[in-house]
Amino acid sequence: MDVDGKRLPAEAREAVRAHLAGEGRAGSLPGSKSGVFVTITDSRGLRGCIGYAEPALPLHEALRLAAVAAATEDPRFDPLRLEELDTVQFEVTVLDEPVLIRAGTPQEYISSITPGRNGLMVRRGEASGLLLPQVAAEYGWSAREFLENTCRKAGLDPDSWTRPGTDVYRFGGRVFTEQG
Repeated sequence: MDVDGKRLPAEAREAVRAHLAGEGRAGSLPGSKSGVFVTITDSRGLRGCIGYAEPALPLHEALRLAAVAAATEDPRFDPLRLEELDTVQFEVTVLDEPVLIRAGTPQEYISSITPGRNGLMVRRGEASGLLLPQVAAEYGWSAREFLENTCRKAGLDPDSWTRPGTDVYRFGGRVFTEQG
């Protein structure tokens, strides 16, 4: 990565602060394209999490857009208010490009996933779900539980990963958390 990853949470915070304060946004910055997710937490837990699984935008642009979306567009939460900004923490996960897992049996899928190191994305028809690498570690999930919960996140039956027509991708990620 050609950026100081430790600065990414501060960049995410500044993007949200500028947006909530009604300031103009900076123009697009050049750089390598990368998938990125921004997770916002408060004392109660998750407060917002949105990002880009695919490397479609330059990292800093994707980071800015994901940060603002996590703060204001996550449908699970009310939009973050400017006065709340000092009560939340930002975490940025820079994703490696997702790789389709090619497996013939459920055991081959399970063997190809390392919870805590791999993130997962499941796609079936219009449904898709993604869980970041740190989620499996946080909950202590096995590879099978991680697969099942990624399917649930997609709105699918937990065993959908075993069915033809379901694509399962794995990816790595580097996690950068604000130092507070």
